[in-house]
Amino acid sequence: MDAALDAAAPDGVDLYFDNVGGDILDAVLMRINRHACIVVCGGISQYADMDQARGPANYLQLVTQSATMQGFTMRDYMDRVPEALMALASWRAEGKLQFREHVLRGIESFPQAFDMLFSGANHGKLLIKLEEQGS
Repeated sequence: MDAALDAAAPDGVDLYFDNVGGDILDAVLMRINRHACIVVCGGISQYADMDQARGPANYLQLVTQSATMQGFTMRDYMDRVPEALMALASWRAEGKLQFREHVLRGIESFPQAFDMLFSGANHGKLLIKLEEQGS
């Protein structure tokens, strides 16, 4: 991961959107530039054991680099949902936005799907298709 981050951001990180947390956030924090901005909307690496969830080990980088880190959720933007839906529908109709879905079949696939949430084994939005009764 360190080599991949160094290759992707050889001059450091100015802006980072985080929804993973854990080791990845720690690694990014060690590469932030002065006045960097970290935007946090989740921490999936911590969700499996919320009682033992940990914060970033390298948080002092925020101080030494005069950086900011702020969290947000969708509820901060509920008033803009209609605007977002219109834009997304338009982009999809124009072919500018494509969806990737990873579909598993049957409720019995739930344990596999749940594990995939944490391992990253899925490619795209992870869905379970339930069979209709009588099918």
